Amino acid sequence: MKIKTLSIEGIGGIDTLELSFNPGLNLICGPNGVGKTTILECISHSFAHYGSKTLRRNSSYQQGRWRLSINVNESDISRDFNRIYFHPSEAQEYSNNAFQDQLLKLFVFKSIRPLYHVEVNAIEKDPVKEIHQMGEEIVNGTSAHDIKGWFLSRFMWSKHENLLTNEQLENLELAKKCFGIIEPNVSFKSVIPDTHEILLTSFGKEIYFEYLSSGYKSVLFLLLGLIKQIEHRFKDPRISVKDFDGVILIDELDLHLHPQWQAKLIEIFKEVIPNAQIIASTHSPHMLQVAEPKELIALGLNEESKVYVRELPSSTFGYQGWTVEEILTDVMGLKETRSDVYLHIMHAFEKSLNDENPVVASEIFNTLDAMLHPRNPLRKMLRLQLAALGGSIND
Repeated sequence: MKIKTLSIEGIGGIDTLELSFNPGLNLICGPNGVGKTTILECISHSFAHYGSKTLRRNSSYQQGRWRLSINVNESDISRDFNRIYFHPSEAQEYSNNAFQDQLLKLFVFKSIRPLYHVEVNAIEKDPVKEIHQMGEEIVNGTSAHDIKGWFLSRFMWSKHENLLTNEQLENLELAKKCFGIIEPNVSFKSVIPDTHEILLTSFGKEIYFEYLSSGYKSVLFLLLGLIKQIEHRFKDPRISVKDFDGVILIDELDLHLHPQWQAKLIEIFKEVIPNAQIIASTHSPHMLQVAEPKELIALGLNEESKVYVRELPSSTFGYQGWTVEEILTDVMGLKETRSDVYLHIMHAFEKSLNDENPVVASEIFNTLDAMLHPRNPLRKMLRLQLAALGGSIND
């Protein structure tokens, strides 16, 4: 299954919006409040009869609606959905025509992805989830509460012959690999049998996996949560994670991550789940830098504060040769990358040049000289402008 198109009218802060999705990676970027999460919510609510109060109509509309088109086994299917309530106190709204028959192939990860330490007192069987329970997961997002229990059960059962299928063993090895997939100096070490704790090696020292950094745990939440969900849902037949060809929705993919890890995470997902469709929101120029142009959906607000899809500059090699600043302005629509204080001082310097006031220009230059990056070439140009005016420079 793949998401093909989405049309939204009068939902959340979106008046009208038409989107088409790439069958692989889709990164949605844009300012806060532009509707990135609303897009993900419209998609997820299309698959569950279970309702929630997180998706409401726009206050300017009597009824909000959206249409989602999906492709299943080379056939396109479209369905319409609507919302009539606006106030939070009004009842939940349910989708009677949801794509419930495709629930198995949709996983949702919200922006809150905690991974706290939990005690596992016993190894339990995999849960048997009903359709309505999976619907709640689709609307509320994947939970972390049984990630640890799932890994422990697979690890313990792998010590006995014929308890796990080849697919389960393959997924377990992938899960072990995930502990160090983003940082080579971190690796899975062992499971402590008496306490059921997962022990890792981090830069030569032992550490419980729940005590890794927030960014690291955010990545593990996504990867281990995905493997766990695939194992819990696909039982007959079992499948390997690499063969999953459904859809994964992720809000704030770059959450808690250093820029170096943000870029690396894109390649990791393409490696781990090569056949899946990923639709994720992000504020990371580093992720956009390594993505292909067809994988980007850039949203903006026009002069009337209406959401629209921005037309991006075309580039054969994507934006891999662009600087972060160029991506921020030309792809993400940031109007200015410099601080207001700097712009104010720079404006004052230009005014002093126009007024031919070398004393004031010299004072302002000294301030700019202290503000600029040590290797900023602009300093040399400012120095030449000041010298032409006859100003002095403090050494």
